[in-house]
Amino acid sequence: MKEFLEQRRWRWREEESADAFLPGEIRLTLAGSRRLLVENFKGIVYFDESVVIVQSKKQTAAIGGRKLQIEYYAKDEMLVVGSIEKIEVKESGA
Repeated sequence: MKEFLEQRRWRWREEESADAFLPGEIRLTLAGSRRLLVENFKGIVYFDESVVIVQSKKQTAAIGGRKLQIEYYAKDEMLVVGSIEKIEVKESGA
């Protein structure tokens, strides 16, 4: 799993110059319907096996599904695995 994340990070860094995201925005990368890499967030607001909610300075993201787990967690990134069925991103304060 760690190898998967390292490969993804290397590719993203190459692409960031062409596809930069704004500071404070959550970055989500979905691999199929079973893996979601979440980056650039400040904290986890809520977590259970059907919902994961994370927040950044500017946005809140809700990930819905079944049997969700946080497989990897670091300061500003994490990997959510399970059956991911829905992703909603809202501007904070909206």
